Amino acid sequence: MRHRRLYYKISSETLKMLSANRKAHRRRIVLSTLRETVEKLRRLDAEKKNLLVEMEELKKLTESKATALESEVRILKEEVESLRTLLGVKDEFSSDPRKTEKWKPKFNIK
Repeated sequence: MRHRRLYYKISSETLKMLSANRKAHRRRIVLSTLRETVEKLRRLDAEKKNLLVEMEELKKLTESKATALESEVRILKEEVESLRTLLGVKDEFSSDPRKTEKWKPKFNIK
């Protein structure tokens, strides 16, 4: 048994309308994608600005901590020097072993 193919008469106006609908649908998809991309760029730009601000704050924090540590080290060195002077001790108890007379290198440099 053969199936009959049914052919519908579609007017040229209907074809134009279908074609226009497809084009409009494609435009909506492109515009939607474009809007999403623009919004993503805005979000990323805002995140970048926030991260740059946070980096600057962290840099300032590390600089202040380094300054405080340098100050502590300077005060400790002054205290050590004062104690040496009070006790009449030479540089024997220096934290650097190369400053003592007993220190010898572990290897010979030629």
